[in-house]
Amino acid sequence: MLVVTTNAVRSEWRSARRWLALLRRLPGERLKVAGTRVSCARIRDVLLRFPGMHDAEVFGMEDKARGEVPACRVVLGPGTSVGRLHGWCAAELNPVEVPRSIEPVDHIPRSATGKIMRWL
Repeated sequence: MLVVTTNAVRSEWRSARRWLALLRRLPGERLKVAGTRVSCARIRDVLLRFPGMHDAEVFGMEDKARGEVPACRVVLGPGTSVGRLHGWCAAELNPVEVPRSIEPVDHIPRSATGKIMRWL
């Protein structure tokens, strides 16, 4: 049986003699980068403080060496460059928190309630 709550997935398996429950966080809230817990919300907050930033989405991207690394999609204003944003992140964040990939997009899709639609 698979049970999905607001911030976790719980998977249960039962047999006549054994019972096993696995609990893990949904992707997107926290990342584990080279053994270090990294908050996507913290990275997003720093990104949104950058001058000329309109919107940002942070997510995990697979990496062979580190397991997972932060990446982001951003909506930048005119005259703002990805290079300057990367430098800002390097100055404001810990080295494991700096996004390895910064993808500029026109808009970030959101639901009617304003939540980021991650599956698009």
